[in-house]
Amino acid sequence: MPRTSRKIVQNDGVENVSKEVRDIFMQISEKIYNAAIYGRLSGEDLGRADTIENQVLLVQKYIESKPYLKLCETFIDNGQTGTNFNREGFKNLMEAVKRGKINCIVVKDLSRFGRDYIETGDYLEKILPFMGVRFISVNDGYDSHDTARSGDILTVALKNLINDMYAKDISRKVRTAFETKQRKGEFIGGHAPYGYLKSPDNKNRLIINEETAPIVRDMFQWKLDGMTDIAIMRKLNALGVLSPSNYLYSKGLVRHEKFSKKIFWGRDYIGIILTNQVYIGHTVQGKTKCDLNLGIKNKHQSKDKWITVENTHEPIITAAVFEAVGNIVEKQSLESTEKQKSITADNSLKENIFLKIIYCSVCGKRMSRRRTVNQRGKIYVHFSCPTYDLHFAENCKSKIIPEKKLKEMVLETIQQQIALLSEIKNVSKKINDSPKVKNQEKKLKEEQQAIEQKLYKLNSLRSFLYNDLQDNLLTEKEYDYKRQKYEAESSLLTLRLNEISTELKKHSKDFATANKYAAEMRQFENIDELTREVLTAFVEKIVIYDRNTIEVKFKYQDEFERLKNYIVYNL
Repeated sequence: MPRTSRKIVQNDGVENVSKEVRDIFMQISEKIYNAAIYGRLSGEDLGRADTIENQVLLVQKYIESKPYLKLCETFIDNGQTGTNFNREGFKNLMEAVKRGKINCIVVKDLSRFGRDYIETGDYLEKILPFMGVRFISVNDGYDSHDTARSGDILTVALKNLINDMYAKDISRKVRTAFETKQRKGEFIGGHAPYGYLKSPDNKNRLIINEETAPIVRDMFQWKLDGMTDIAIMRKLNALGVLSPSNYLYSKGLVRHEKFSKKIFWGRDYIGIILTNQVYIGHTVQGKTKCDLNLGIKNKHQSKDKWITVENTHEPIITAAVFEAVGNIVEKQSLESTEKQKSITADNSLKENIFLKIIYCSVCGKRMSRRRTVNQRGKIYVHFSCPTYDLHFAENCKSKIIPEKKLKEMVLETIQQQIALLSEIKNVSKKINDSPKVKNQEKKLKEEQQAIEQKLYKLNSLRSFLYNDLQDNLLTEKEYDYKRQKYEAESSLLTLRLNEISTELKKHSKDFATANKYAAEMRQFENIDELTREVLTAFVEKIVIYDRNTIEVKFKYQDEFERLKNYIVYNL
């Protein structure tokens, strides 16, 4: 007679049962998980049938069919590569996990989560399990909580490897396709250079932007007129010309909210425009290289490896103007290099003793140390507000203060502080040695001793109360009355004892503080030169209002004020 087999549900798993039975077992035995949907689409996937919306809808239906899953949030990375985890949506997902809001991640398939074999494996096998996070891949049929199918981790590892190989294969094909377009002179950048637009008929062809091209022409003309890059930058900002990032946002070409805020023109961007051959009709590409197979990401290439194709689109300026500006840029660059050499050669000017200490009173930014050389070769060192320097901001007036003058002002302020501290120490010692203070201290200690004796006596009386109740020497009413009375007296006495202790400690601490500060600063009593050591010992921050007004915020300012108040109180 054939033996009848039985399917057994073990206490610690759901082995040897069908998927339907396993789901039922999970529904009745598992806790409710706070689930998050994660969806991702790479740039190559955009425009295909597998949209972000379809991914989210598929996962939503899956979660709805599982009573032990509760959908809390959805995180999306649209147009982001899966070859690394430096994605905004993914970072927000992991932040929610760290805060304990999410303990289950559900994706359509593993390739949406990531295509890097090693990093994806680390997340699935180490990071997420360590954080107690359940991971589900719907199309792969993978659930990290399904111990009956723990062997599937080998299948997952294989899929991760395939996804990684697929990503590298796609990278190679895309790179080859892009390089082919570059050699044909087709523009493949995400956004057209400032002054141009992508042609509506051919996105790989540039056409002149009549709104911004005049600004480019003005910049080249201003350079010919002798203006420096900083002067051009300041003029654009003063005229209210939208920076390239702000302009793209205003036209809806970029949508990230960070570009909605005011972004000033920068000096570096001026230099980039004035040296870009795109403005004479040439397309220059391949300045950076990305190759997943070699582990190279956005590596800058030397000029000999750039791909330049001439006369690919209509120029904004003439070749003669571009060459003339190029000569000016080269000459200024050489002059700047020579000036920097003379500055660097003077070792006495290298150290910035005010590093990370000086701030502007208006914009709050850290002030910059500038070293300039005049026509006679003399070097000047000063500090200036970067907001004014770079952006010519109206709300932050010019704040320039020579380093020599600043040193003199700060040194004088510190010398005054040392003298004041020395005086405080002497006065504090006199106060603590005075009959008045010693008498106060004596009275406090006597009161402290008396209270301690009273508390001891009360504690003894309280300890006998219960015995008196047991021996019927007290009624319950009398017991409660006396117990409450003793507790009230004890509380008041304890409160006063704490007050006395605090006063005695305060007295001792104030005296010790004065001596501590005096001892630390004694080594600087006769300083006649400001050094980094002196600054770091005394100063927390220096705020510049103008070349004649500064505010020095000393370290331990609160304790210093407390010492002065203590002296005033006891005089």
